[in-house]
Amino acid sequence: MARSDAWLNKGESGGRSVSPGVGLRLGVVFIAGRAYPVLSFRQSLEGVAIMKKLKRTLLATLLGISLAPASAILGSTSAQADDVVRWKTIIGIIQPHNLVGSGTGQVTGGGSPWSALGGEATVNLRTGHIEFNVRGLVRAGGNAIGIPESLLGPLTGVKGTLVCDTDGSAGGGNSTLVDTDLVPISSTGNARFSGFVAVPAACLEPDIAFLVRILDGGVWIANGAVRQSDRDSD
Repeated sequence: MARSDAWLNKGESGGRSVSPGVGLRLGVVFIAGRAYPVLSFRQSLEGVAIMKKLKRTLLATLLGISLAPASAILGSTSAQADDVVRWKTIIGIIQPHNLVGSGTGQVTGGGSPWSALGGEATVNLRTGHIEFNVRGLVRAGGNAIGIPESLLGPLTGVKGTLVCDTDGSAGGGNSTLVDTDLVPISSTGNARFSGFVAVPAACLEPDIAFLVRILDGGVWIANGAVRQSDRDSD
């Protein structure tokens, strides 16, 4: 194998350089009688400094490109923050027969007060995912005080209800109701649900309420309290 090469750099053998301090070596390697070109380079101290500067410039450019999509993603997430609405606790109905909603979407409260140890509810208005849990939901008056019992006997289940557009301004005077499936409630008043519902446009209105209802007349006995979206501070 034979080899022939030469440095091409400014000031060397009449050659020229594409960048100061950077030399290109063009050579030819002969293998089995055939010629193969070989190209390599060398750098002076000046060339090393130049290459480092070029790398820094390239890195800054790449970072600028990569950060732009990240900003767009963060902006998109922020714009969708209001899709999630949560109620930080669940409380029992205080005023019997209280009315929530308007027109055909109005819901009547139970005939006696109820109390709860706590709970929470969350709905994603974009995906339709909703979940709630309530703890210690029991009667707060009458002979069944302290237990989860309706006027017709012990409760067997409850469901969550979104009352969307409570004042009916977007629905011709009528609120829109969205119910979860019925879930069992324990003898100590505990119940939970997690699943999906179809979310109508009325639920994008700012006036939205969450209720816990029973099968007995569909009355509500508890409600979500301290409503909050992701843009709100604690």
